[in-house]
Amino acid sequence: MKLLITEDEEIERLALKKMIETDFKNISIAGLAENGRMAIELASKHKPDIILMDIKMPGINGLEAIKEIQKIVPNAKILIVSSYDTFDYAQQALRLGVKDYLLKPSKREVILSTIQKVINDIELDLLESEKKQKTEERIQKMIPIVEADLVTQLLFDHVHDVHLHECMNLLE
Repeated sequence: MKLLITEDEEIERLALKKMIETDFKNISIAGLAENGRMAIELASKHKPDIILMDIKMPGINGLEAIKEIQKIVPNAKILIVSSYDTFDYAQQALRLGVKDYLLKPSKREVILSTIQKVINDIELDLLESEKKQKTEERIQKMIPIVEADLVTQLLFDHVHDVHLHECMNLLE
């Protein structure tokens, strides 16, 4: 999985990077952005799975960057990491569908457990997607069999009306 860190304070960016690289071997850092514009560019280039986003940054703020990034990478899971705890920011973040809102300074355990929760959500989504795809493939393989069975029944006049209508509806 790829993770993008967006934070205007260099020491915070580097601390998050070090923390993630140390504790998550299955995550690669897709980039370090110091502002919203850079976050949009890196998201467009690397298509991260997870984005850590600060809110107050020079130029494009985190909330504006999220709106743009969601157009480019709609499935990215976004976590706000901000020192601003105003209700207005949290409300806007929720409307944008962020996964969580962490206040700085956050404890290491809280940051890591929140990231792990998002990783688990992504893995669950992938499993569900694979399961759905396999079901779709099985249905596509069954259609010719049902069609052949229906034709055979019609040819040999062994058709039950209920069965015929049900088959016709299933095959559209």
